[in-house]
Amino acid sequence: MLPPAGATPKTTPDGRGAAARRGRFGIKLQLLMAFAAVAAMTVLAAEVDIVSFSATERGMERVATQEVPVMTDALRLSPTSGEVSAAAARLVNAATADEQRSIGRAIAQSADQMAEIMNRLRASQKDNAGFATVEEISQRLDPNLQALETAVSERRRHALRSTRASMPSTSSTPASANASPPSWTTW
Repeated sequence: MLPPAGATPKTTPDGRGAAARRGRFGIKLQLLMAFAAVAAMTVLAAEVDIVSFSATERGMERVATQEVPVMTDALRLSPTSGEVSAAAARLVNAATADEQRSIGRAIAQSADQMAEIMNRLRASQKDNAGFATVEEISQRLDPNLQALETAVSERRRHALRSTRASMPSTSSTPASANASPPSWTTW
C-alpha cells in the first residue's frame, strides 16, 4: 500500500526507512550469499558425481577383470569339449595304429586344454552352484576316455585276431598288425 500523498515515510529510530525493515541485509550481501549457495551446491554435486563414478568404475573393473575372463573360459570350454567328442568318434573309426596315435594326441591336447580351463574356472567360481554341475560332468571325462581306450583296444585286438584267422598260415603278419593300440594317456 502506498503512503498518502504528502505523507512522510515512517523511519526507524536509527533513521533508516521502510526498506531497512524488510531485510537486514542489502542487495549486495544477498546476491553474494546466493552465489555462495550455488557454488556450495555445485561442489556438493561434484562430490556426489565423483563418488558415483568411482562406484561405477569399480563395478566395471570387476566385470572386466573377473566376469569377462570367466565368460571367455566358459565359452572356450564348449568347443574344446566338442573337439574331444569329435576326436573320440574319429578314434573309434581309425583303421591303423598310426591314426589312433594321431587322434589320441589330439584328444590328449584337447583334454589338457579342458583341464586348464576348468582349473581357471574352479579358482574363480568356487561358490557357484552352476559350476559345480559342470565340474561334476567334466570329472567323467577321464573315465569315459579310459573306457573308450579299452573299447578301441578290444576292437583292434578282435580285428587283428580276425585278420590272422583269415590269413593263410604260411604268410607272416605285418609288424603293424601285431602292435597293440596306444593308450590315450601316453599320446
